[in-house]
Amino acid sequence: ADVRANQTRTSASSTPVTSNTKTEKPGPKPEKTEDHLCRLCFDKDIDCVLVDCGHLVTCYACGLKLFMGTPLCPVCRKPIKQLVKTFKT
Repeated sequence: ADVRANQTRTSASSTPVTSNTKTEKPGPKPEKTEDHLCRLCFDKDIDCVLVDCGHLVTCYACGLKLFMGTPLCPVCRKPIKQLVKTFKT
C-alpha cells in the first residue's frame, strides 16, 4: 500500500475519506528564564559585557563589584579592562 500525506481514498460506501497529515516545523524554542540571569547574583538580567574577553555573564552591579575587587572574568579568568553596559531591544 502506498501511503502519502493528503491521500484520498474511497470507502465501501463510496464516500471519499481524506487524510490530511501535515508535518509542521517546530517554532523557536522558548527562552529559558535562567539563560538571561546574572551568573553571580541570579537576580538581575545580564546587562554588561566584560572587555577584553567579551563574556556576557553578569549584571552591571555584579560586574562593577568584580571590576573594583579582583578584576578577573569568572569564566576565563582573563583580566577585566573595562565594563560595557548593554541594552536589549
